Amino acid sequence: MFGKLDHAKEAMLRQFSGQFDYFHNTLVYRPLSKGQPIRVLEEERDDFVAAFKRFADRALWVSFLVLFFVMISIVALDESGLLPMPDWIPVAAVFLLVPLYFIAYRRALTAPLAQLAGRAPMSGERSREELQQVRLRQMPWYNMIVPVFMGAAISLVAAFAKPEFRSEHPYVFVGIALFGAFLLIGGGINMYQKWRAER
Repeated sequence: MFGKLDHAKEAMLRQFSGQFDYFHNTLVYRPLSKGQPIRVLEEERDDFVAAFKRFADRALWVSFLVLFFVMISIVALDESGLLPMPDWIPVAAVFLLVPLYFIAYRRALTAPLAQLAGRAPMSGERSREELQQVRLRQMPWYNMIVPVFMGAAISLVAAFAKPEFRSEHPYVFVGIALFGAFLLIGGGINMYQKWRAER
């Protein structure tokens, strides 16, 4: 669990740090890696990164604690009979929490804009092709390797499925095989594109 949290924080930090880049030998901040480049000092960049690290350390734990508290509260109210709830309520509660986390995360990513609002941009936004290359470089390799291994494992399961299963559940078998192939081929293409982007 702690290893997954570390990977999640590392991915968040890479995405935040990737917004800082050099434009004509000048350090700049591009909101969400796409926006107009705004000149920043190295000291400012370091302060922004340190502040985001503190946010990342807290955000994941707070998210888990809030989710745990919501689930416990729902179960307690339902079991006590004070407020019986249908089975779909816990699922709906989880989905309602996702937008709140997304809004908080996006605000943390673009937090430097509040302090850099008075500075004129040095150029326009990145093109769609440039942004894709940047995001490929920001993506950790292990995030791209996992889908390939999952696709290979699912494809092997489909390849060695018993004939009885294939004949009795043809649509399920085809769905599993297509999903495995999608992960395997799509992950391979993404890895190749990342390799080219980092050359």
